[in-house]
Amino acid sequence: MKLRFRYFLLTYVLFVVIFVFEKPLFMLRHLSQFKSASFSEWMNVIWNGLSLDLSAAAWLTLIPGLLLTITIWSRKKLWRRLAKVYFVLASLLMAGAFVADMAVYPTTGSKLTASSLGALLSEPTAVFGSSVWSVLGGFLAVLIFALLFYVIFHLCLLGSEKLERKLLPLNPLLFTLLFVVMEAVLLVPVLGSMGAKGMDVSKAYFSENKRLNLAAVNPLYSAMATYQGNGIALPEIKFPIARKSGEKRGENTEKGGDAALFDPAVNGEQAKPSRMVLTTPKPNVLVVVMKNMPASLWGAFGGDKNVTVCLNELVPQGLLFSHIYATGTDGRGGIRALLNGKVNAGDDANANNGGKASATVSLVNVLRSEGYLAAYYSGIDLDGTGLLNELKTNGFQGFVSQNNFSTDDRQNSWGVHDFPVFNALLAELRSEKTQKPWIRMVQTASAQPPYTVPYHRVKGQLENNAFAYSDACLGHFISELKKLPQWEKTLVVVTSDCVGDYPKQAELATGRFHIPLLLLGGALKETGTVATYGSQTDLAATLLAQMGLSHKDFTYSKDLLSEAVPHFAYVSTANGYGLLSADNQWIYDLKAEKAVVDEGSEKGKNEDLLKAFRESFEK
Repeated sequence: MKLRFRYFLLTYVLFVVIFVFEKPLFMLRHLSQFKSASFSEWMNVIWNGLSLDLSAAAWLTLIPGLLLTITIWSRKKLWRRLAKVYFVLASLLMAGAFVADMAVYPTTGSKLTASSLGALLSEPTAVFGSSVWSVLGGFLAVLIFALLFYVIFHLCLLGSEKLERKLLPLNPLLFTLLFVVMEAVLLVPVLGSMGAKGMDVSKAYFSENKRLNLAAVNPLYSAMATYQGNGIALPEIKFPIARKSGEKRGENTEKGGDAALFDPAVNGEQAKPSRMVLTTPKPNVLVVVMKNMPASLWGAFGGDKNVTVCLNELVPQGLLFSHIYATGTDGRGGIRALLNGKVNAGDDANANNGGKASATVSLVNVLRSEGYLAAYYSGIDLDGTGLLNELKTNGFQGFVSQNNFSTDDRQNSWGVHDFPVFNALLAELRSEKTQKPWIRMVQTASAQPPYTVPYHRVKGQLENNAFAYSDACLGHFISELKKLPQWEKTLVVVTSDCVGDYPKQAELATGRFHIPLLLLGGALKETGTVATYGSQTDLAATLLAQMGLSHKDFTYSKDLLSEAVPHFAYVSTANGYGLLSADNQWIYDLKAEKAVVDEGSEKGKNEDLLKAFRESFEK
């Protein structure tokens, strides 16, 4: 009987050991992002991720434990045959999760999700890239690691016939009960990590460096944590709603009060802007989304002037909004916020009302109904990433992506650099014959891991040089656009999808959300700086108001140029959220269960307002 207990424990230990050794392999694969990490930080990645490793290993050990229970009643080889099948499947699952996690990390900056793991079989190009060789290489890596894992299990567990030669125990009922108890013990690391809030990957977080935290997260556990079926739910986070005795939500309708934050009538969605900054009510609109661009890199916000040389020259020519914030830390969520006015930019799974707003409530669809043409440009693989259908739902008609360029232009695993993309847009504008107004969105892609670009302005600083490249590409594009007849009727909006992992900063610092918003173009009649607080969600209402169009369907979007509405920015991640306004910047850390940012002339003011705002879409 000792042998059975030994096999049970060894099974669990082997799963844990494999998960532990995946972490340094992950960091070595992305060494450019971890080369500055100290030895103690590498060890901390392993140590702090151990709780998730123990939990994932417990899940995987449940079935081998049941198979070992069979040997208490029978010495037939059936248990070992079933075990071989199980360990083949388990090895493939672990290897698939591990390789897919390494593949998606450079482009998403996050850990593996259930959808990414599912895409490994259904849409492998979304995981490994669009080329045949990258897909084949990815699957080969999965098979190699799966074979390695299975060999370990075979050598340590499955290759021996000792169990089949052992006599059956004299009291099978007693030992069956003991094994049931041992199986129940496995639930301790499982339930210990799930807790009352559901599976929580943040248990592995230990550093202000997000990359180290993500390296500590078990990829299989991360995929399970984002799978909403089979009883495994995303963390359900509730922020405590504290009110005065007898007061209900929405009763306080004074400016800046509860209702003023989310009531469309109080927000005054039909109110005219306080000032009109456009020369025409129907300008062409070009939205330039700078990938991962933080405001802190711009010279106008105190950044290194050698990074955003071109943008520094453009700022005095435009209208700069100095206090605009991304609603989250997810790039795709940032695009949704810009187009749909959604308040939960990808990370916040609990912003149910804002998060489930129909994509047809879109800035592009509104302009399409006014006769606008719409097109989207980026160097990434839109189809492979699953973004194409979402953009079509939002109203875009034409698309330029990596598939429109030659293989020579595809210099990264994620696609084509910014210069060819801007040139493709310029070529279209130069040959354009239509007199219809248009809205175009172009998203840069070069300033993301691995940050290797065909440009060398900022030597010795890989990340800064990548942002400088995107800046140079935009600067060249704007200078050429000014030569075209479309310039006089075009409004250019320069902003960002989110703040990436660079420069390093605390996840819940205000700088983690601070992004630029600059209006340019011949259709702009006013320059200067606007200090109004707002977020990505406010772009739709601001543009539509300037065009004399209703934005009543954009519940959470506010006109940045109207003095009739309260102005603030709601920000969120999986681990916290906050409300930022001119008189108070307040951010709450869900893990620490306290405010980690409380700044401004009226400290603490936004706490109750944030609760009310959260309640408006949690109800």
